[in-house]
Amino acid sequence: MKYLLLDTNIFLNIIVNRRKDINQSLIENFMKLLEYGEVKLIVPSLIRHEVYKHLEQEIDKVKGEIESNIKSLSNIYWINGLTDTNGNIDIEAIKKEAMAPLQTTLSTFERKVSDYKKSSNLLLDKIFQSENTIIIADDHVLITKALQRQIYKKAPCHIEGKNSIGDALIIEVLINLPNYIPNIVEDDVNSIVYFVTDNYKDFSSGKEASLRELLHPHISNDLASNFPQMKYKYFTSLSKLISIDLQEEVKNAQLSEEFTRNLKEEEHMAECEYWDQYEENIREACGLPSLDSFDYILEQTLERHNGVNELLTIFESINETYTKLEEELSEYYDIIDNLQSLKNTPDEISMVEKFNQFLVSLKERDHCYNLEDVIDWIEYKKGFIEMDYFSAKLPDNFVLGEDVCITLINSENLYLHWENTNIIPSNGDQDYIELECYHNPQSILSCGSIEVDYGFGELDNEGAIGDASDYRIDIHFSDVIATVKDSHEKIIELSNIHRIYLNFLSKDFI
Repeated sequence: MKYLLLDTNIFLNIIVNRRKDINQSLIENFMKLLEYGEVKLIVPSLIRHEVYKHLEQEIDKVKGEIESNIKSLSNIYWINGLTDTNGNIDIEAIKKEAMAPLQTTLSTFERKVSDYKKSSNLLLDKIFQSENTIIIADDHVLITKALQRQIYKKAPCHIEGKNSIGDALIIEVLINLPNYIPNIVEDDVNSIVYFVTDNYKDFSSGKEASLRELLHPHISNDLASNFPQMKYKYFTSLSKLISIDLQEEVKNAQLSEEFTRNLKEEEHMAECEYWDQYEENIREACGLPSLDSFDYILEQTLERHNGVNELLTIFESINETYTKLEEELSEYYDIIDNLQSLKNTPDEISMVEKFNQFLVSLKERDHCYNLEDVIDWIEYKKGFIEMDYFSAKLPDNFVLGEDVCITLINSENLYLHWENTNIIPSNGDQDYIELECYHNPQSILSCGSIEVDYGFGELDNEGAIGDASDYRIDIHFSDVIATVKDSHEKIIELSNIHRIYLNFLSKDFI
């Protein structure tokens, strides 16, 4: 029996491949192969969780790329007086014509993407629930071993500054597989396990083509020492596995023609990957970070930025003010309970008189005739600070792409909303991320931005480093910080007003 252990990225590439062409045919053919019964699929529960979690994000990135290209076209400008042989160039007409097919594509995507997500999830359900799929649960043994890998920085946790605990858990499933599927080594001497991932940087022996197809020694040595009788093979693409080791199974399932078509697409993607890696090698020679590391670089830069730390400090202060308001709300309830017991008592008239004097000092137009009126006034004021304070608590981190809602209690909420967060790192290119601050999206109060310049590197005619520029990330949040500060002051002002009410009610009135 042949057992397949596919990494998360392989499942995602099946549905949204590296060229971002949405195509369900490969996953449908893979399901047919699985149903035929000559291969079994091994799925760690972590991978199942990650596939469902990241599937929607990966599909939504397609929309981000289309929108980014439309925006790039709309930003093109021209020089007045610069003409061709036919006269002046109408740059706006050219832009409109160029954007039209992309806008049509975007409209089609938005119209059909929901149904595509549903059908993709149903296909995944069929695969994960197949009788030929074996789900391996994350037990404490595997989790402990994965943590040990991270502590000792054994591959795939050997890359400095990268959290690879999830990858470590997947590898520990592979290393300890006979503990969960004993017949891999006991019942069938011909059984073999195939581990497939395109994440060669974490799992392979090196970046060079000759080393990519070899598991990192940390992993292969652990496999050899743990269960030497278990046969396994390592592949860095599903197409290689199918074309080399699953030809007979594909033929028996009468899927040769379908997979041949899919494999041609994979070959084209492999060629694209080759040139991507060539570009990455030049960047590395120039001292530039890899393009696929920019999500992590951006996350770390954002985390350390003074403006973000200032925002988080304001968030913490707002949470402290929420706590005060919550305590003030509790005091109101206690005061109302006490006043209920004092109604229709000899002290009621003098108490109401004192309360009316307090209203005059506040320049309030209200006038009370009995304690029931006083209670109604308190209930009315209390209503301004009644809310779910637990849900209103602001986060202690500020994450790219995660919007923040600041509850202003007796006013419209303030929203911090991210725009254009689907960055597309490219040599010599830039991305512009916006942080909008508003009560409603039709009226923006302030804006922040993150400008990312990915830098570039080129080789000269002799193969040496030629022109190059460093990468740069500029964060501008000052206007947003000012808006959030202003909102915080309003919350503090509200708390102070209610503190005046409560000090009178609890100390001078009752």
